Amino acid sequence: MDITERVLSAISKAELGEDVVSGNYEESKKSLDKGAAKFLKFASTILDMAPMISKFNTFTKLNEHERMDWLEKNREGFLGDIIFLLGYYISGWAYVDENRAKAIGYQHRSTLKPVAKFQPSKKLSHEGKPKDRYDVVIVGSGAGGAAVAYELSKHNLSVAVFEAGSEPTEEEFLNDLPINRGTKYFWESGLTFVNGNPSITIPIGKVLGGTVTLNSGTLYRMPQFGLTNWSKQAGINIDSNALNSAYAEVEKRLNVMRVPDELLGNNAMIVRRGAEKLGLVHHATSRPLGTCYGNGECAFGCPYHGKLDMRLTFLSDAVAKGVEIFTSADVKKVIIKEGKAAGVKVNIGGNDLEISAKAVVVSTGAFHTPRLLSISGVKNKNLGKHLHVHPMAAVAGLMEEKVFAWRGTMQSYAVEDLINDWHTVLLATFPPPALSYTEGLPLHDFKELPYFTTLGVQTSDEGEGEVKRTLIGLGDYNVNDGDLEKIKKGIELSSNILFSAGAKKVLLLLKRPKYVDSMSEVVGSLEGLHSNSFRLAGYHPMSSARMGSDKDVGVLDKDGRVYGTSNLYVADASMMPASTILNPQLTINALSLIIADGINKELGG
Repeated sequence: MDITERVLSAISKAELGEDVVSGNYEESKKSLDKGAAKFLKFASTILDMAPMISKFNTFTKLNEHERMDWLEKNREGFLGDIIFLLGYYISGWAYVDENRAKAIGYQHRSTLKPVAKFQPSKKLSHEGKPKDRYDVVIVGSGAGGAAVAYELSKHNLSVAVFEAGSEPTEEEFLNDLPINRGTKYFWESGLTFVNGNPSITIPIGKVLGGTVTLNSGTLYRMPQFGLTNWSKQAGINIDSNALNSAYAEVEKRLNVMRVPDELLGNNAMIVRRGAEKLGLVHHATSRPLGTCYGNGECAFGCPYHGKLDMRLTFLSDAVAKGVEIFTSADVKKVIIKEGKAAGVKVNIGGNDLEISAKAVVVSTGAFHTPRLLSISGVKNKNLGKHLHVHPMAAVAGLMEEKVFAWRGTMQSYAVEDLINDWHTVLLATFPPPALSYTEGLPLHDFKELPYFTTLGVQTSDEGEGEVKRTLIGLGDYNVNDGDLEKIKKGIELSSNILFSAGAKKVLLLLKRPKYVDSMSEVVGSLEGLHSNSFRLAGYHPMSSARMGSDKDVGVLDKDGRVYGTSNLYVADASMMPASTILNPQLTINALSLIIADGINKELGG
């Protein structure tokens, strides 16, 4: 038994009174990313040695009472972040056990509607070797890269897409448990985060279709005041007519519509009930709606095509028109010659290849795009800076009735009263049990899980972080005081909604989860809390290679072109001049269509 398994088993016995690690850990290691395995070993070693200072013994050698006592005293700070990240696996494995799942009524692949037969998707990735030369090479297949491929495929241009991740199948989505899909399809098996007070987990897709394959699917157009802020922050003025036209095209292709009542699930219905009593602005969210049956596993890949992701839309359209996609293709650098992008160096199947191109589009996301540009020789003081993440907290309500909140479409309902003044939206969602922020629910008394409902508090951050290499983590990011106040405001309103909907108690999902019985207790509990007391996730990293009026303000011009390098473009979340205020996918898609149109005109396609 290695150090990771020993520590995870010791935590499990202390927190749950039983070992849910043995067996599950061995199975998980088969698909565990090498970087994640190294981090788990590093984190486990730190946690095991930490009690030596006060207990004169390692964590694994303490008795279970001493372990629990030590864990409770170290929920906050750096050690608290480690406890939380290690606990992610423990909580996920807790529900692999059939008896535990049966006791709460959780069934993998359960749906709100009967599932009709459907034809699995055709394989999109190319089996053979890429050509030596293309008109355009796109690095990454997410919201940006897929939209560029789609737009360029309309013209007489040869295009190749290189994706570092694999191409998933419906069979994998159907047969693998959500935690195992997360281990397989996220960078570093989902253990990606930024260091700060607190550290913030940020899952990033490493799979065909990028993070869109694994997101909740909520789509918003950016508010007009967001565009105004882009102009103030970075001197970028986007043609609103062109943007609205691109929005409309994306919405039509993705079949964007509000979630129907039959697919909302009880979690959303409870939020609706509370919002109605308070007279709030609330409605079902807009999503790329396919053949949705309310499976409730949207953020781990939908096996039923319920969420029209990039694979099922832009990428399939592009392949039908001749675009070639290569998966498990690791682009090492962009080849730049005499100030001009000339192609890429890519490893496919263990072979290093040089592929020439007239233009290169980097679409690897807010963390990997700055690194790839830097490795390729791009120099700009803004590269990796201005990082936004949309920090998200959560609140749970303990209801009188059974909710089974994981049944139904994820992130299916929104309360929008705080958007204009507080740049915060409340989203009703309940991930599969013990994954994401539901990990903070009381596993030691797991039979209460069916009675919980949850609301996420998503804030558009004014504070900024930085993408950079660190010993662990993807970079640095600290929540500033103004953003912390917005998060608290969102938690207060969420609590009020849940109480108004009939919650017996509200559980504040802080690093030290706390039950409260009234709104006055909510306010009192939040008063004076520092950022390090909050358990936060970030699902929308952006702006780390942002557009700016010139190279002193940004990395890219308004056409997505890298300053100082001809024919090198960026089309992903990193290009945003500042926060999109709300969920960014639709804006990434739309801006990428506009950038692709410019590339086509540049190349004369």
